Amino acid sequence: MDRWALQTNPRALGWTLSTVTAIITAVAATGETINGLVQGYDSDEFFSSHRLSRFILTYVFVNFSLDLVLGSIDYPQFIDPLSGWTHHILFNTLILGLTYHDSHNTLFYAFIEEIPTLLLGLGNIHLPWRQDLLFGATFFLTRICYHAYHAYVILTHIHQPRPSVIYAALFTSLTFLLHVYWFSNWVRNLPKYLKAIARSANERPKAQ
Repeated sequence: MDRWALQTNPRALGWTLSTVTAIITAVAATGETINGLVQGYDSDEFFSSHRLSRFILTYVFVNFSLDLVLGSIDYPQFIDPLSGWTHHILFNTLILGLTYHDSHNTLFYAFIEEIPTLLLGLGNIHLPWRQDLLFGATFFLTRICYHAYHAYVILTHIHQPRPSVIYAALFTSLTFLLHVYWFSNWVRNLPKYLKAIARSANERPKAQ
């Protein structure tokens, strides 16, 4: 298989929009997120907005809406009820709430969690780019470990009279359970992934 030949099947096309979004959001947020982890988040900054966070959340809202509309037309069989419809609708509902209360940063700092989506998308667009172990490692670090810390920061401010804190606390708790469910499925299928990696490694010299 040509290393740079992209797939053109409906599944790969369906992942293209998600992968582009993951690249944009992860690149935009990772620097500020790491800085917040190192120096500690300022509570006023955490529950406020700036120009970049407003732009990114608006972009994500439009992207998720398009993904559902275009997906319903072009690749309905690849829109998962949980990771597609449920996730996107909950996400967009949260974005509307945070936008109303001008608290975009609360979600913006979570977009470092899109790194696993980026890796998963690249693997679905082009099979030789699939990295199962790297995906699992980044998923655990970002969507389990960091997500738990992000939820902790939000929950420590639950007593404050900010509606955005309530929205974010509810959404973060629900998505954490969803991430644990997804990760447990990945762990359950890990032997299958390892066998596929070993088989691919054994077949590579023959192909040469």
